[in-house]
Amino acid sequence: MEVGQTVADPGVVGGVDTHKDLHVAAVVDELDRVLESRCFATTRQGYKQMLTWMRSFGRGKNDDLDAQNAAHAAFAGRRTVAPKSRDGMVESLRVLKACRKTAVAARRVALQMIHNTIVCAPDDLRETLRKMTRMQLIRTLAAWRPDLTDYRSVGSAYRITLKSLGRRYLELHDEIADLDTMIVAIVDELAPALVARNSIGHGSAAQLLVTAGDNAERLQSEASFAALCGASPVPASSGKNDPPSPQQRRRSGGQQCAPHHRHRTASDRSPDQGLHREACC
Repeated sequence: MEVGQTVADPGVVGGVDTHKDLHVAAVVDELDRVLESRCFATTRQGYKQMLTWMRSFGRGKNDDLDAQNAAHAAFAGRRTVAPKSRDGMVESLRVLKACRKTAVAARRVALQMIHNTIVCAPDDLRETLRKMTRMQLIRTLAAWRPDLTDYRSVGSAYRITLKSLGRRYLELHDEIADLDTMIVAIVDELAPALVARNSIGHGSAAQLLVTAGDNAERLQSEASFAALCGASPVPASSGKNDPPSPQQRRRSGGQQCAPHHRHRTASDRSPDQGLHREACC
């Protein structure tokens, strides 16, 4: 992610190219000339050092293209950061989606535990559950009434465990259904034309809305939204870059491989992945 902000002197602009372990910062003057660039750790102390360095014009290396481009763009006003406002229905949609995501993950874990527990259960118990469909199995387990005082017995312990897991699955299932109802209602209200399009479901539409935010006007072009979604790759010479594998070299006939690209490190790939799933379904 490339960000820029004026620091210290009004005629000085700092730009930062963010990475997982290190951020690269660059400073340009009032004539858009690169003064310096330097790497800083992605820690609280590193951020303080970066700001102090920008204000004091510390020495550093000057061969980091991304950071310099970020500073140039910030100086020209082409790429200044406007954060999401988080004060409207899109923010409500975001927190509901986040809650749903964790509920889906927990339901998946509960189902896996049910299957794993049945595999290890005594033979007579396992045989009674072997041929049931998923929901038949879940509802059967949730309806069991095991003797809770007999938990020291292996058979009763398995029944108590499976009943608990079955009820947990159903509770999560109902929770997800309730959240889906709320999410669909918000999406229908905010973007009815979007869900009316072919291959765009409520899930993908909700993700696109969340990515854009409540103040979508901050995205001034399709290109800026593509960059936010990671759909506008940058040269792989920037950031971490792995050398070509032996297979890639063989496919190229031993010739020099053409420059390749990578996704922006701070981009949100969720919209791209959601649309891909919709198109494939």
